[in-house]
Amino acid sequence: MSIFDLDHINTVWRLLVPPDKRLPKWLSWGTVLMTGQQWKQDTFFNGYMTGAANMETPATLFAYLTRYGKGDRIIFGIPKAVHIYGDNAVYEAVQDLPFSGIPPTGIALVPDEAPDSANSNSAAALAWLIPDPDSGNYWVKIQDNFIGANERALYSASRLVFEYALNKWFFTTFRQPSSDDTVHSDIYIKPNVRLNDLLYMGPAGNGYNYIPPLSPMATPYVGLSSLLANNFDFTIFFPVGNYNDLDAEPDVIATNNTTQRDNIVRSFADKINAAGMIYNITTY
Repeated sequence: MSIFDLDHINTVWRLLVPPDKRLPKWLSWGTVLMTGQQWKQDTFFNGYMTGAANMETPATLFAYLTRYGKGDRIIFGIPKAVHIYGDNAVYEAVQDLPFSGIPPTGIALVPDEAPDSANSNSAAALAWLIPDPDSGNYWVKIQDNFIGANERALYSASRLVFEYALNKWFFTTFRQPSSDDTVHSDIYIKPNVRLNDLLYMGPAGNGYNYIPPLSPMATPYVGLSSLLANNFDFTIFFPVGNYNDLDAEPDVIATNNTTQRDNIVRSFADKINAAGMIYNITTY
């Protein structure tokens, strides 16, 4: 049993209680004492290492029309839901939501830093966490990433693994590719053949290759003003509907913010991509 897989209620407490004292009432009392410790274990260790789906209370993808209750856990997905853009973090409801459509943003989210009033006494601290059931905070962040650290450590720039990671992160469908590449995942990768990707060196002189910046030979040999026909090692193909959903601006319809959407994809893909490999993103 590792530190990431402790059962405080059924294992730790039983070990602490002498055998002749392991009566139902004492075990029940210990269960109450260990519940908070088990929540911390499940949230900050199991959730971090094995992912949101393997917590004692698994997290599900946030649904805008669902009404959540205290203790429910959700993944605030990156593809926007109606007018809301997520971050793929995991949140837990700290109280019953009075109605659906309350995402973990703005005043509904417990702030990362407590105000000075919350540090004055325990009552103020509780008031900060759960201030008012009608207008207060409803969500607290418990994980920055819904994918477990164990799995993320296995990600690599291998095409199949890369495709699996991209589809999991953006909640699209991963499929095993066919031999002729006619079957592929929703988000898939296609290697490219780089054209005219050559390195030109100047003529050897005085025992070494060297072109001064102002040399008339610099242009024909270095070719700073020339363009390569293709300088991308591979292309990430993204379904156009999912790509258009990558819009962090609320209440904006049919915006043409390609740079912002590309950056959302690259913020994840760059962590997996091999050093020195250059790629572009296109839709289909």
